[in-house]
Amino acid sequence: MFRKWFAILMIAVYAFANTELHQLLKLPVLASHFMEHRSENPDITLVAFLYLHYILPQPKDKDYDRDMQLPFKTDVCSVFHVVVAPQPTPILFSVKPPVYHERQYCAYQTPFLHFTTLNDIWQPPRAC
Repeated sequence: MFRKWFAILMIAVYAFANTELHQLLKLPVLASHFMEHRSENPDITLVAFLYLHYILPQPKDKDYDRDMQLPFKTDVCSVFHVVVAPQPTPILFSVKPPVYHERQYCAYQTPFLHFTTLNDIWQPPRAC
C-alpha cells in the first residue's frame, strides 16, 4: 500500500516539475480574476471571460500584470537537465604487426589423380 502511494507521489512530483502541469496550480488565480471581472461587469460569463483572456490579443491595460498570472498565459521552461559525466581516461594499447613467413607452394604435379582427390575439392595446398 505504501509503495503504491509513494509511486503516485513520485509521478506527481515528476509531472509537476517537468511538464506544464504546474500551471493547474494557478486555477485559484483564474477563479479570483473571474470574480474581479464579474464584480465590474455582472453580465460576463465564464466563456466570455476565457475568450477575452485567451483568444483575443492582450492589450497592455491596467490589469495586464494580473492577466499574465493566469494559467497557461506564460510559457516557463522549467526543465533544464544537466548531465555531468567524468572525462574518461584514454586507454592506450599497442598492436604488434603480424609476422609473415614466406613459403613457396607448388601445384600438385602427379599426372595420375586418385579418384578420391576429385571427390574432395577442399584440398590443402601442398608444400614442395
